[in-house]
Amino acid sequence: MRSTASATAAIAAKVSMRTASKEAVRGTEREAAARQCAASKAEANATWARGEYAKCAEQLSASIAVNSRCDVLRRYRAKAASRAGDDDAAVRDAHRAVALNARGGLNHACAAVCLEHDGARRHGAATHRLEALRLGVVGSQSLPDLSMP
Repeated sequence: MRSTASATAAIAAKVSMRTASKEAVRGTEREAAARQCAASKAEANATWARGEYAKCAEQLSASIAVNSRCDVLRRYRAKAASRAGDDDAAVRDAHRAVALNARGGLNHACAAVCLEHDGARRHGAATHRLEALRLGVVGSQSLPDLSMP
């Protein structure tokens, strides 16, 4: 009986060590991903400030690759794409930001502006404009330029 209990305890200890080791590796990977995301975001901010909007969108893509569920990154990339003249990418990212956080008034405001820039899709802008107003985004009646929040 004792040898079975000892063997079970030894197996449990090995499993516990493996689990702890895997968690440490995952923690290290998360930290590296967070550093990469922060570095890409910082570079995106710098390229935005220089007016290099296409390059800014590329940097944001690197951040989004690490954190694909962040509506703020999608909204920021939509603004950069719009400023770079890529209306299709801007509308896609704005819609994705809304899908990730439909209660985000700034997401709806961004979607409205992106849709208004794309003449073929202008009709959808009113819905997002009204939702932004409903959610209390100040200035939604005359949505501001696509400047950084």
